[in-house]
Amino acid sequence: MQRVFRRDIVHYGRWLKASTLHWTDSTGKKRTWDCADRATRSGDIDGVAILALLQHPGQEDQVVLVKQYRPPADLMCVEFPAGLADHGERPEECALRELREETGFEGVCTHASPIVFADPGLAGTCFRLVTVMVDGTKEPNRNPQPHPDEGEELEVFTVPLHRLYSTLGDLDKDPQIAVDAKVWHFAYGLQFASQHSIH
Repeated sequence: MQRVFRRDIVHYGRWLKASTLHWTDSTGKKRTWDCADRATRSGDIDGVAILALLQHPGQEDQVVLVKQYRPPADLMCVEFPAGLADHGERPEECALRELREETGFEGVCTHASPIVFADPGLAGTCFRLVTVMVDGTKEPNRNPQPHPDEGEELEVFTVPLHRLYSTLGDLDKDPQIAVDAKVWHFAYGLQFASQHSIH
């Protein structure tokens, strides 16, 4: 049975920790694996990503996205709003707080995914994708005012669902811009479903 039987922490920083994992494979052979994890987790997830849909009567839903510089990529990255969970905070609470802080939008949670892993070959970082419906006719959402954390510089923008895939393709032509995998996978899923008449 495959399992990790020891974790040696080789670096512990404010936000991240690096470890060497000692594990056994299906034959019982002992192996090692280097990985990184968040140093801030206090519950069963590190945080949330937020699929926020801005809605106006008679109009197509728009996806709320943010663009921000990410030093590890050394690029401006197009992402879903997201953030780390505070101690004892439920995923839905975290999603509404982070959406309000990063974009100024307020909404209602309609779905939370199972726990998912972003890059399990590299890190144990995990999160839930929370869907939030944003009523564009309500006062806070007519002129949303973000309140980002110190050091966060975010550009908030929205894209109609049917144009998301093509918009990301256009953005990707800029060598200074990268698209986060979660956003790209969502957009491609929409495109694939449309092309193959999947409803």
